[in-house]
Amino acid sequence: MNQFISLDGEVVQHNLSLIAQVHDEVALSAVDDVQGNRVGEVAGAYTDHLDSRASELQARVDLILAYVRKHADALTQAVAALQESDALNATDAQQTLSLVETASRPPADLGASAGGSGGARSALRGIQP
Repeated sequence: MNQFISLDGEVVQHNLSLIAQVHDEVALSAVDDVQGNRVGEVAGAYTDHLDSRASELQARVDLILAYVRKHADALTQAVAALQESDALNATDAQQTLSLVETASRPPADLGASAGGSGGARSALRGIQP
């Protein structure tokens, strides 16, 4: 059973830029003023209650925005690390393929009759066990 994780870095980066854009568009003090009827005891108390709830809501919004920003930054770093690791793995694979191809070719001075082992010996000549 093959299990793997696929990640398109460009899509992730685009989505993270959208998160950052929304974060920047939502003012950190979006709810800072509640206007209402403060004339009379009941109306004033209700407006004060709304003002208090708006402040609580703003505190929660600030926490959510900070949480989203923190995790978006962490996801950006994780994607960058995965892409770097993927690039290193691709380089390693290319070097290994090149070594195998070199080892499977006979050396030029022995001709085609020498077979693949001569190519392997010449490719691995400088490697000590």
